[in-house]
Amino acid sequence: MKLKEVLQAKGGETLTVDPDSRVADAVRLMSEHRVGSVLVTNADNAPVGIFTERDVLNLLAKQGPDISDLVVRDVMTTNLVVAEPEMPLDDTLALITRKRCRHIPVLEQGRVLGIVSIGDLVNAKLQEAEFEVESLREYISIHY
Repeated sequence: MKLKEVLQAKGGETLTVDPDSRVADAVRLMSEHRVGSVLVTNADNAPVGIFTERDVLNLLAKQGPDISDLVVRDVMTTNLVVAEPEMPLDDTLALITRKRCRHIPVLEQGRVLGIVSIGDLVNAKLQEAEFEVESLREYISIHY
């Protein structure tokens, strides 16, 4: 299975914020949509960073609870780990594990196709395994 298939099965939109958005607004957006990250894009809709739950946690640990005056640009993760839609599921799982990230933007020629989370990848892997088990059961029932 490839990432483009994971994105198709997942559906939905990619949530983005401007680098000058307030942190509180980005956190509210993540909470409203029950997601762990938002992609930070510039005026040309090109990704310039990602703002994640981990960024929020680190920010709270350093700043305390008053984050109302901060902007995303100052606290986002700028060293993006990205993948391509043709990337195999197993390679993506290995990348996410090696880079210790939980959300990865999927880009095609610099254009954002979506974001996959470790949960999306594990779910796809489970579906893959269930399909294999069912195929083996059918094969056994036909041939034995």
